[in-house]
Amino acid sequence: MRVVTAKEMACADRRASKEWGLPVSLMMEHAGLGVARCVLREAEPPAASVLLVLAGKGNNGGDALSAARHLVLKDCRVQVLLLASRQDLKEDARLMLTLLERCGVPVVECTGAKQWAELQPMVEEADLILDGILGTGFKQPASGWLVEVFEAVNAARAQVFSIDIPSGLSGDSAAVPGPCIEADVTVALGLPKLPLVLPPAVALTGELHVVGLGVPIESLLASPSRLDLLEAARVRALLPLRPRESHKGDYGHVLALVGSRARPGAGALACLAALRAGAGLVTAAVPESAHSALAANRPEVMVEPLPETPRGGLGRGALGPLRELVKDKTVLMAGPGLGTEPETVEVLRTLVSETRLPLVLDADGINAFAGKSSLLDGSARDLILTPHPGEMGRLLGSSAAEIQERRLEAVREVAAAHSCHVVLKGYRSLIAAPDGHVAINPTGNAGLATAGSGDVLTGIVAGFLAQGLSVRDALCCAVYLHGLSADLASHDLSEISLVASDVIEYLPEAILRTARPSRPLSPPGREDASGSSGS
Repeated sequence: MRVVTAKEMACADRRASKEWGLPVSLMMEHAGLGVARCVLREAEPPAASVLLVLAGKGNNGGDALSAARHLVLKDCRVQVLLLASRQDLKEDARLMLTLLERCGVPVVECTGAKQWAELQPMVEEADLILDGILGTGFKQPASGWLVEVFEAVNAARAQVFSIDIPSGLSGDSAAVPGPCIEADVTVALGLPKLPLVLPPAVALTGELHVVGLGVPIESLLASPSRLDLLEAARVRALLPLRPRESHKGDYGHVLALVGSRARPGAGALACLAALRAGAGLVTAAVPESAHSALAANRPEVMVEPLPETPRGGLGRGALGPLRELVKDKTVLMAGPGLGTEPETVEVLRTLVSETRLPLVLDADGINAFAGKSSLLDGSARDLILTPHPGEMGRLLGSSAAEIQERRLEAVREVAAAHSCHVVLKGYRSLIAAPDGHVAINPTGNAGLATAGSGDVLTGIVAGFLAQGLSVRDALCCAVYLHGLSADLASHDLSEISLVASDVIEYLPEAILRTARPSRPLSPPGREDASGSSGS
């Protein structure tokens, strides 16, 4: 699903009016009806519930007034508080006010702090609050008595639904500019806006729903998509199908350059994840002293012992055997548990410069190029980097904190500079292509903040690449399913107790659930979940 800025959406609205002849008032009607239906479906308010609609003077307020009327027509108990003078309403919003009052609904006006002090009990007594105060065009931090309104709404016991965007946020930035409404549910109009899908603003969004405006919004957008939110339906369409008559050679052979004497487990996780994702064969190329640990731990993985350093890392003598090993492979993944000894780094850099196999670099595979990022070039082959913010910072000469402050810009910068695809891991992982397109992943949880979870993702990426998916499709499948596996695991085990091997264990269920959406969240025999972490 495309994600837009307020500016892009405003252009689409103008084109809807000029090219389609669609009046703003009719779009408000579509918006109001969609919001009302969402409230009725998601909240299922009892007949005695008090639904308080807070409307501002702009088009967002008009959407709220339209929604109020549709809720009244469904026999809901609706109270309306207009946080403006009716004379200040825009023409189309004024029409919605008139139609609402013709339904017999009194509208209370509030234009200042003194009136607000008298009317605040309406917020405290409401069972559900519909926030239509400020829309996506709001640019400055909220101030004055509106801040008191926001504070009262956030302190209220009521469930809060925001229309299009929680009031106080900017439609063009994921930053939190000042005081804001904290929504339980946000009903985006047409398409989700930037702050509804990216941190830190996404923390104020709550559950996200999208309703249409009566026109195909994509056809109204002048520029091609540069930002998408991954959805289960898209991943479902990408999952590879297996003919009945097939064999392991049809699904690729991954060469994993992983592990060291000190950290053989990282390689084992990556290799098993590649197999669980569907790779036909996986060969692990490891330092000699790590051979027995990996071979005993993972009988499904073929293991090739290589010359090592005295400390148990990959030695210079490994380069010759590696050149032979890559010849009949489909994908090369490198980094998990590899270490950063000088000889290891030298071997890795040389192999990376020579091979034309699709290449997935993670962890120490990325650290090997810190200060030498110019050696990373994906223009002649598929190159995928899967850094966390710290590893990304080493490539760019920045701190992890600096990367976190500009995640979207940073991931695009690295992808363009190195002609590669980049997965910037973390909350709402980003998948960037060299052309600047970025996909945002909605799955996953804090349980992934555990040792080895990145190694598992590396293996899943390699597994989907080995089966012949394009790089972009493989990354969308891998990142989405990696997060969904963690969601399924944390439902049964808790986020606190989640470990990396749990993500691999639940990957088959994540694939089944995505391929067959009617499948319950929990595996058969387990209690069904009430929560979800999909699109």
